[in-house]
Amino acid sequence: MIYVRLSSERSDCLNIGFLWTASQRMLARARNAVSIGAAWLLVLMVCAPAQAQILTDAWQQESPSANPPARYIHALTYDAAHGQVVLFGGFGGGSDLNDTWLWNGTTWSQANPGNSPSPRAAHAMAYDAAHSQVVLFGGLVGPGTRLGDTWLWDGTDWTQANPAVNPPARDGAAMLYDAAHSQVVLFGGTNGTDLNDTWLWNGTDWIQASPAISPSARADYSMVYDSARGQVVLFGGMDASGNYLNDTWVWDGSNWIQQTPLNSPPCR
Repeated sequence: MIYVRLSSERSDCLNIGFLWTASQRMLARARNAVSIGAAWLLVLMVCAPAQAQILTDAWQQESPSANPPARYIHALTYDAAHGQVVLFGGFGGGSDLNDTWLWNGTTWSQANPGNSPSPRAAHAMAYDAAHSQVVLFGGLVGPGTRLGDTWLWDGTDWTQANPAVNPPARDGAAMLYDAAHSQVVLFGGTNGTDLNDTWLWNGTDWIQASPAISPSARADYSMVYDSARGQVVLFGGMDASGNYLNDTWVWDGSNWIQQTPLNSPPCR
C-alpha cells in the first residue's frame, strides 16, 4: 500500500504564507493581518483566475495499478534526473530482494536493468545531484553478512563503481545528498559493531571525513538534508546496547554539531 502526504498548494500568483495548526484542525490564518482593506481587494482582483490555496493535513492512500511485492528494510529515493522515485531491494517473501521499481506519481513499474546489485536489505541509497545518479551502498544479506559495495543507477541500468577507497561493510546506515557541499554523506550503521564514522562520496571515490565531534555510534536512525538551512540533520537511532536515542545533530560539511532543542521527539 502507498500513502501520499498532501501539503499546501500555492496560488498561481501569490504565496500568502498561511500557518496551519494540525493538532487543533484550525483554519489557516494570514501571516500578516495588517492592511487587509484595499490590499486584499487588489489581491482578489489579481488572483481571481487562480485557484485558492488548499491546505490539508492528511495522508491519502493511493491505489496504483501495479505494486512491488510486500517488503521491508528496503531503500527508496527520488531520482531528479529522470523525474521518478526509485525503490530497490529489501526483505520480503522470506528472502532478500534485488528488484528495482519506479514510481511515476501514479503507479509503479518494474525496471529491467541489464545489471543489478545482489539481493540485500537495510542498505543505504541517495540521489547524487552533482552527478545526476542514484548511489547505493552496502546492506545486509541473510542473518549477518554485510556488504560494502557501491552501485550507481543512471535511470536505466545499475553499474558497480570501483572506488579506490570503500567504507567498511555495514547495514542500518543512512545516506543523503548534501547540496550545500555537493557531496553524498554516509554516517554510521553497524557491521556487528555500531559505527559512527562519516564518509563522503564525490562521484568517483569515498573520502572519510575527520570531524572533531561525532554523534555516538548507532544504527537505524534517520537523516535528511535541510535545504532551508543548508545542513544535514540526524535524529535518534539505536545504540549497541539496544537503547533508543532521541538526540539531534547537524552536519555543516566538516563537523557534527549537537543541537539542544527545547523539545524533542521521544526516543526511537
